[in-house]
Amino acid sequence: YSPYESGLDRFIHPNKGDFIGRAALDKWRAKGFSNKLVTMEIHGVTDADVLGNNPIYDNGSVVGRATGGDFGFRLNKKNLRILFKIDFSLFLLSRNRLNLLKALVSRLLGWIAGAFEIYVFLFIIGVDASLLDVILIEAFTGIVRAVAFFIPAGLGVQELAFVLIGNYVGLGDTVAFSIAIGRRIREIIVGIPAVLIWIFVFYNKKGKRA
Repeated sequence: YSPYESGLDRFIHPNKGDFIGRAALDKWRAKGFSNKLVTMEIHGVTDADVLGNNPIYDNGSVVGRATGGDFGFRLNKKNLRILFKIDFSLFLLSRNRLNLLKALVSRLLGWIAGAFEIYVFLFIIGVDASLLDVILIEAFTGIVRAVAFFIPAGLGVQELAFVLIGNYVGLGDTVAFSIAIGRRIREIIVGIPAVLIWIFVFYNKKGKRA
């Protein structure tokens, strides 16, 4: 299996230059893949380990294959590594209703917070806007940014979305673009410290392992 299937794609940098296996990885990435490597805990078995290529069944259908299994001394648990078919992984996710509900509530709270942020910004600059207006602005820009997920940080797309929906609710180009700039400033203020903290923690852990 490739690094794209096993969740190691963050360590692949296709733009760094040529390297052994790059052509095959590029072809694999362009074609897409249908499996995902996951780790699961084994219950009720103490005298055997899973062998590679053992089929994994669900209601009589093969949904994946094992790549190996052993005892995880750090976790103190017996684990199994499986290449699951992606459609089955999504099916398992859909069965975990509690996590889905938590994700839905978290996303809803995020939308409400974003709409409140826009309302506060408009209040500060002295622009009167209704609750429905700010909800429409937040919802529309969120949808557009989700559709344009392949554009890093939605640069340009988010600003265009603010201008389009701002004109629709009667705010005008200048006010709508000001909201977009305000949102970017907040993202930078919050994002840069977060990235710096992540870098510090990552290299700190790396130094301890060395």
